[in-house]
Amino acid sequence: MKEITISVEGMSCQGCVKSVARILSKQEGVKEVKSVEIGQATFAFNEDAQNIDDVLAALNKAKFPAKLTE
Repeated sequence: MKEITISVEGMSCQGCVKSVARILSKQEGVKEVKSVEIGQATFAFNEDAQNIDDVLAALNKAKFPAKLTE
């Protein structure tokens, strides 16, 4: 299990934050959404179960462009 932090664009209100948290929690491999704030999200991720690119793609599809932070 690895803790991942991503940057997420397009969140401008608490409704967006809730939407991103919901999208993340439904992704295979995401075990626990630790925090979601405007601009970023942190979650526990099982890399054996899913590729992180699939998680990012789900957010991008929902119009929340996301990428790994360095």
